[in-house]
Amino acid sequence: LNDAFYLAFKNVEPTNKRILLAIDTSGSMHYGTLNGIPNMKLHTASGAMALVIANTEPNYHIIGVDTQVQNVAISPRQRLDDVTRTLMNFGGGGTDLSLPMRYALYDKTKYDAFVILTDSESWAGRSHPSQAIEQYRAQVNPEAKIINIQMTASHVTNNDPNDRRALDVAGFDVNVPEILSGFLRGDF
Repeated sequence: LNDAFYLAFKNVEPTNKRILLAIDTSGSMHYGTLNGIPNMKLHTASGAMALVIANTEPNYHIIGVDTQVQNVAISPRQRLDDVTRTLMNFGGGGTDLSLPMRYALYDKTKYDAFVILTDSESWAGRSHPSQAIEQYRAQVNPEAKIINIQMTASHVTNNDPNDRRALDVAGFDVNVPEILSGFLRGDF
């Protein structure tokens, strides 16, 4: 099963974009379940998506976020069960989804895209994620895209619905990696 999981990555076309992948490590991610797949925890689905990105994109950096940034070491050859255990050891607090952009803004690291894996229960922080991406664009990369992948559908959006460089994905299925890749390449 592990080998089949890794073979599936070959179907995703790399974008070669510089990606900051932020995994929500707040408490709700450890206990909530994924829409459409009963009993799959949100952090497990996030770990799977992180492995897809780590195995297909050459220019990525992964962080965890709750009310602070955590350096999360996920390598392309890790097993999903190991990644799940790694993610369980982080966070557990509130959620500040402006942190990925503020983290990159702090040292002016140029990313082409921010991919946030979350349940969108964002309530903490100094700014809304849509404000943080605009600040990042103004100071570092005006073309930076943001993708908010909600592991569970909710009424919350962290992106400005009028932002053409922002994508919200509600729920999670096997098509998400290709949708993410297509959006980053500019296919739609």
